Amino acid sequence: MLMKTVLAAGLVAMGAAAAAAPPAWEGRWAMNSAWCAKQSDVEDESPDYYGVDGFYGQEWGCEILNIQETGLKNSWSLKLECSLPGETWEEERLMLLTNFDRLMFVFTSGDMFDLVRCPALPE
Repeated sequence: MLMKTVLAAGLVAMGAAAAAAPPAWEGRWAMNSAWCAKQSDVEDESPDYYGVDGFYGQEWGCEILNIQETGLKNSWSLKLECSLPGETWEEERLMLLTNFDRLMFVFTSGDMFDLVRCPALPE
């Protein structure tokens, strides 16, 4: 009985640790790799941050209202609340993480864009 309790507690702890792991798409992303060199700059051509709380650029941000896996590998359906200074809106988009470590977004309008992952900042 004690062995089952210890095993169950270990599995619960492992599940909690796995749940706390950041998603594969979390990090800094840019429209092209040259922008990655400007990670600490505050300008239009610097990378944006994408994480579990939302997506953030220089003058814009999007809070994740809902995220669901689509059933296809490395793809999620998102509902976001986004804002610019003086403007707020909701939008839906599809997010895909490719095998080439690119992050693609497809909007309900049919527009899409493709981002490259920037290396992590040194600590």
